[in-house]
Amino acid sequence: MIRRYQLIFAALLALFGFLGTSARAAGPMDEIALGKPDAKITIIEYFSMTCSHCATFEIETLPELRKAWIDTGKARFVFRDFPLDPVALLAAQLGRCLAADKGAETYARFVELLMKGQMTWAVSKDPYQSLAASARLAGMSKDRIETCAQDKKLEDGILQGQLDAQKKYGIRSTPSFVVNGKLYSGSMTFEQFDKVLKGQ
Repeated sequence: MIRRYQLIFAALLALFGFLGTSARAAGPMDEIALGKPDAKITIIEYFSMTCSHCATFEIETLPELRKAWIDTGKARFVFRDFPLDPVALLAAQLGRCLAADKGAETYARFVELLMKGQMTWAVSKDPYQSLAASARLAGMSKDRIETCAQDKKLEDGILQGQLDAQKKYGIRSTPSFVVNGKLYSGSMTFEQFDKVLKGQ
């Protein structure tokens, strides 16, 4: 099953032009965002890579949200980690290193593909090896993966961000969204999101 997932992952990387370049962050803890920096609406998503409801949002809602609001310049979308378990924390660390190396668009595709294969890698006997294999396919070297996975400063930064979200917005579950400062919890449909955004 893992091997089949990796083959599908590799094919999708090629399909999306995954190894292309885009604007890069200066470091792993820099903000990862899609859309125009000066957009009127800012959407912040707090999510966990192992959260099934987050996967539903990523697969079903975000593509429509991008088409109607983000890619049109009306809204900016910010990814923020809220890992619910050690496997999600590891995935977050690798994702942030990838964003620093290859940019937000590549990161977004990586998250999308991990979410689509969530029930394969997240429950595997060795999640690290499964995630490492996916990261290698995304263009990360073995040494970069190992360094990132063992980066205590990065781990602490992600966990601190989680605590900050709890204190500032009262985040307790994933996915949670902050739209122009107002909290919305749960995996909303595109229609629900569209209604919220039209009210901004």
